[in-house]
Amino acid sequence: MLIETGVGSKRGSRSPAGAGLEETGQLLEALAREGIGPRDVDAVINTHLHFDHAGGNTRLEDGRPVPTFPRARYFVPKGEWEEAQRPNERTRATYLPENFEPLDDAGQVELVEGTAEVLPGVRMVPAPGHTAHHYLVELESGGELAIYLGEVAQHPLMLERVAWLSAFDVLPLVNLETKKKVIEKALERRALLIAVHAPYPGLGRLVLEGDRRRWLPLSSQGHE
Repeated sequence: MLIETGVGSKRGSRSPAGAGLEETGQLLEALAREGIGPRDVDAVINTHLHFDHAGGNTRLEDGRPVPTFPRARYFVPKGEWEEAQRPNERTRATYLPENFEPLDDAGQVELVEGTAEVLPGVRMVPAPGHTAHHYLVELESGGELAIYLGEVAQHPLMLERVAWLSAFDVLPLVNLETKKKVIEKALERRALLIAVHAPYPGLGRLVLEGDRRRWLPLSSQGHE
């Protein structure tokens, strides 16, 4: 299973102009270092379809985009899929058809509605705000919980300071309420949080110090 695919390599080593992302398009190389090939991946989860999270869903083959993982089911929130088909002036630069239409052509898309356990111990959970139909991913095993945040918070400081929001959130006040719920659950369950836009590896937990929240990186918890 793979959660999200990053910017991808179709547009070269840099992301689309203005995004400020470099060193992209290295997903397959990173997987290969772990002994994982494209045909070994049997499930890909998309929290949403913005180019920096879904660009690696496809790759170029003979000049045309095809699914990067030919044996995988690509799980996509149903509302997000529909939204990406009809982008507006604000979203058309980030919903790029070449990142998702080839998946549908290949019959590899599975649309998700509501909270759904898409694999054993793996739940896709609605977390609207960054987009209207954005999801997060919960991973549960042995009574422990990890939460893949997607774009609920772009930086751990946004979990410490709940009112800090991103200009890229389509529905910022909705995301504010989503974030409150995620924070409450993270503290209650002492969940491991996966913050994908944080400095690598982006793993940590929220702890309470008095009445204030603090992000505790995994390396600060006795792990390397």
